[in-house]
Amino acid sequence: MHISAFPSARLVVAGVPTPKQFIEFIMALCYHEVYHAHRLNNSGQYINEGHIVTINSNCVPLTEHKLFCQMAHFRIPVISEGRGS
Repeated sequence: MHISAFPSARLVVAGVPTPKQFIEFIMALCYHEVYHAHRLNNSGQYINEGHIVTINSNCVPLTEHKLFCQMAHFRIPVISEGRGS
């Protein structure tokens, strides 16, 4: 991932972050004091781990396949029967 505020920095990611993950990342990066006050305890651990699990959950169900896991930019949504594509 490239963030224009840091032109010479590139971050290695396992996939494209969800909107929730991206906002959480930006809050932690740009507003670290506020983020720490609301999300972390004095030892740097998450105050509410369940909330972070929710942020990191998939927005849509994904088809998992060994090949797809190797391709960071390629995730296949699962289409439920009865729903149009």
